[in-house]
Amino acid sequence: MIAQSLRNLQLDSGAGLLSSKELRITQHSLGSIIEAESDLQREQDIISSLRFDHQLARFEGIPDAHISTLHWIFETNLVNWLATQLGVFWASGKAGSGKSTLMKYIATNLQTENLITT
Repeated sequence: MIAQSLRNLQLDSGAGLLSSKELRITQHSLGSIIEAESDLQREQDIISSLRFDHQLARFEGIPDAHISTLHWIFETNLVNWLATQLGVFWASGKAGSGKSTLMKYIATNLQTENLITT
């Protein structure tokens, strides 16, 4: 659909509706939109590939963190990562060490929402 719009712009420019400079600017803008759309689709495909049956039940089965633990995570470089969302934030640890509890804490904490929306 966007590719057809580009062809139509080229045809219209021959009829004198757009100057060649306006056509180049418009084509560049449309190219940027196409690239952003492709990036968004790729991100959505990745997120979709991570979904699994009983995902909500698994999330709800993760114990909530004790009230006086895990607050320290918002004093780490996680804060910068949430604000910029550049790269991957990697959490690792031994089995049973609380990685899932930590991720649930981060996912449900209001500070997280505030950091990703600013």
